[in-house]
Amino acid sequence: MRWHIGRGRKRAALASCSVLLALVPAAASAEQRPAKILVSRSSKPNGAGWHSTATTAAMRLRLAKKASRIDLCSWSTLTHLPDGDGYGFARYWRRAKVSDCRISVDQAETGLTTMQLTARDDGWSVSKTLTIRVDLEEPTIDADDPPLAFTGRTIALQGTVADAFSGPGSVVVRLTSRTGAEPVVVDADCDDCGGSFRGCSYVREPACGWSSPWHVEARVEPGIWSAVVEARDVAGNIAQQQPIDLIVLP
Repeated sequence: MRWHIGRGRKRAALASCSVLLALVPAAASAEQRPAKILVSRSSKPNGAGWHSTATTAAMRLRLAKKASRIDLCSWSTLTHLPDGDGYGFARYWRRAKVSDCRISVDQAETGLTTMQLTARDDGWSVSKTLTIRVDLEEPTIDADDPPLAFTGRTIALQGTVADAFSGPGSVVVRLTSRTGAEPVVVDADCDDCGGSFRGCSYVREPACGWSSPWHVEARVEPGIWSAVVEARDVAGNIAQQQPIDLIVLP
């Protein structure tokens, strides 16, 4: 557009600039998006993504504009159990009610469930997947029989730790003196502790058998000591072995 108005040229230029700005669309904010899927949980997982208690997770569709129905809504769940068994459910329907486009899973047993919700309407589609990991079982801890006595003021213990689903997380040995020395807490060396989820029989063999050797050495004062071996799995469940009496010589 050209302007040929002598003294009014500056005012006309400003008007032209205003018209151009009005033609540039504003960026859509998150709230202006047509739809999104909201997630809610009854409890948060730990840092490794596991729950050590039963939990509930839900997903639901939220629209930016009011509408009673959408073109498509579908959901599915797939659950794996420690023994290698599993089961799944799915639903798919057209012209679905917005209020019905939701899914909720109560994970009350040890297992892993993947849930997915998908919605679609004219010009948009959204989908979200969530995995719930629950391990309610304690790990198992074993220690080899110690010698009659340790020499050189050094205690050395070893054994194995196993967990059926989330895997062993750590092993700690707590030493308590019966002759007045300060207690000692030692983190054991554990080859496969603290790893991420490796899966069960539906991923690899053998079915859910995840174990690791552990060993520990500690310098202590001579005397009689009581040792308690404590194991924690990745989900946070804790198991303790019965106290073991140890004799330590100079």
